[in-house]
Amino acid sequence: MQYIYVGRDYFKSFVPDEPIEEYCARKSLLGVWGDDVELQALSEIYDRPIEIYAYSIESMRTFHEQEDERNRAPIRLSYHGKSHYNSVVSLDWQPNQRLESAEVGRIESVSIDASKQF
Repeated sequence: MQYIYVGRDYFKSFVPDEPIEEYCARKSLLGVWGDDVELQALSEIYDRPIEIYAYSIESMRTFHEQEDERNRAPIRLSYHGKSHYNSVVSLDWQPNQRLESAEVGRIESVSIDASKQF
C-alpha cells in the first residue's frame, strides 16, 4: 500500500469511488483483501507479469503485459468465487534462492523509493 500511496497520482484513476488516501488507509488495515489495484502494484514492484486463472486453462486477465526480454516467469493466481485468490505453482516448482531474513522487504523498498522520483 505504500507503493500505491507514493504513486497515488497514477493509481487514483483506478479508485474512482473514494479519495486515494482513504483507499490506502483502508486497504492497509489487517483483514482487508486486495483487488486489481493491488495486483497491478505487485506486478510493478516485482517487475513480473501476473496471470489470473478462473475455471479455465487460459488466463482471464494479465497484469504487466509488456514483453519481458528476461523471460521471467509470471506470477500465477487462481480466482475463486468472485472474492479469493490462490497461488498456482507447478508440482515440481522449487524456489530459485532462499532470502536471508535481512533481505525481506528489500525489493519492495527499492521499488517504493524509485517510485518517489516520479
